[in-house]
Amino acid sequence: QLVVGNREYEKLLRIRADCVIENVQPFLFRHNTGDFALAHNGVLYNDLTLRKDKKLPRTRIETDSYVAVQLLAQQDDLSFRSIRSTVEPLRGTLTLSVLDSRDNLYIIKGNNPLTLYHFPRMGLYVYASTEQILKKGLKKGMPRMEQPFEVMIREGDILRIDRQGE
Repeated sequence: QLVVGNREYEKLLRIRADCVIENVQPFLFRHNTGDFALAHNGVLYNDLTLRKDKKLPRTRIETDSYVAVQLLAQQDDLSFRSIRSTVEPLRGTLTLSVLDSRDNLYIIKGNNPLTLYHFPRMGLYVYASTEQILKKGLKKGMPRMEQPFEVMIREGDILRIDRQGE
């Protein structure tokens, strides 16, 4: 089972009442090798340039993060190679999460903060942008859990967690 939470829609509604649901992450996309979902934490500075240079189609989605979805959708498959190729031209602050149709979760660590915990007995991974946010969420949602260990992931790493948690 996988749960992805994002507070961006709540924030967007406070700023713009006319915000369309399509701007909310994770973004779902159909690909010839299966569907995938992508979530991005950060800000891309070159999204408009990439849209133009890569001739990405216009959409109702206005967020900078959707460029990553469009670039990934242009790849022949979903793999470490295609993800790396997608991420390389992105400029800005980022950490990405990609879930494919085979339940592989890819976490791409850019220069944005990320804290990832693993609860081995439960086979559970949880992550958030900071340890403070993660601990606060765990305290509210799962008060009596085993002691997790932090999975260290460095800038530039791509981590894949399969459906067995490996």
